[in-house]
Amino acid sequence: MVLDLTRLYYTRQLLHAKTKANDPAEVAESICGVNAQRGVTVYLSFWNRMHNFRKEDLDRALYKKKILVKNWCMRGTLHIIPSSQFYMYMKATNPSYSWSVSDNFKNFCQKILKIFDEPLTKSEIVDRIRDKTDLSEEKLPIWVSSAVRYLGYKGVIVYGKPLGKGIYIRECRFTLAKDWLPNVDLSISEDEARKDLLLNYLSCYGPATVQDFAYWAGIRVREARSIFDSVNVQQVKIEGLKQKYYTRLGDKYNTRYEEDQIVLLPQYDSYIMGHKNKSRIIEENHKSEIFLPLAVVRATIIKNGNIIGTWKMKKNGKTLKFQVTPFKKVDESVQSEIDAEIKKITHVMGVSEYCYG
Repeated sequence: MVLDLTRLYYTRQLLHAKTKANDPAEVAESICGVNAQRGVTVYLSFWNRMHNFRKEDLDRALYKKKILVKNWCMRGTLHIIPSSQFYMYMKATNPSYSWSVSDNFKNFCQKILKIFDEPLTKSEIVDRIRDKTDLSEEKLPIWVSSAVRYLGYKGVIVYGKPLGKGIYIRECRFTLAKDWLPNVDLSISEDEARKDLLLNYLSCYGPATVQDFAYWAGIRVREARSIFDSVNVQQVKIEGLKQKYYTRLGDKYNTRYEEDQIVLLPQYDSYIMGHKNKSRIIEENHKSEIFLPLAVVRATIIKNGNIIGTWKMKKNGKTLKFQVTPFKKVDESVQSEIDAEIKKITHVMGVSEYCYG
């Protein structure tokens, strides 16, 4: 099968000008959740995939309409996902399965659940739980932080509206999932959830291997293989690649788009995290420049689906300072496109000035 995996993936990730979405919910559903490990830069992930993006649109979808919700799921990392599919994501990825917890910790978590009558920050949880536990002042915040994550992994609590103004979050707040999303269907089983997740994954990340899906979802390869065996998918042969690749039955490929402009993706963007084998977007000799120790993933520069360099920004007062590092020297036209994107990002981030350094 002759197929341009890079271009297909790029367009399915809504990054081409002709495949962008019209609203945040469409983005989150189309690409199986948007990585939200960085509270600020997640706005750039949506901006890169939408026509006429406004920060207010994402905030409205998250905190007013509540058609999107933020929580830990794939790989135990934060994502913004469709609220209607919340329990599908939580039951399919089940990030709590790897936690071995004591009875004391479980009891502590139950005490925390009883104090929620409104969205709370971690510091507010500490204040409310203090007289209900014998933990020391040193250990209490640590236990609260662990309990919040564990309960989030279980799908019992979710992120509520944060404290802070504009695009910059000062402190996160958490709330009970049953209160935040009272009308979401709880009935889906783990088996059904995993089948649905695989089919959704193949819609935007396929063709993909069993190992790719396991990596993306954060599950064991043998579990992923079992899910593939339980779903009607079709195997496709990719020219030059020996591994078995799969797509949804009847999947159609549209890669007939002209070359597109430069895209600057933020750290941990879903585009970078979609496959274990990243050869469709990264040359092997450059992977170590993107994936750093301590699970750090750099922001990337994309041209026609391929990663051609990295970039980073730092806010200093009313100025954003950018550092751009192409893997090799770029011509003036490409540099001009990078400059144009940086100017747009400065506007999206609500800052008036930018510089290089």
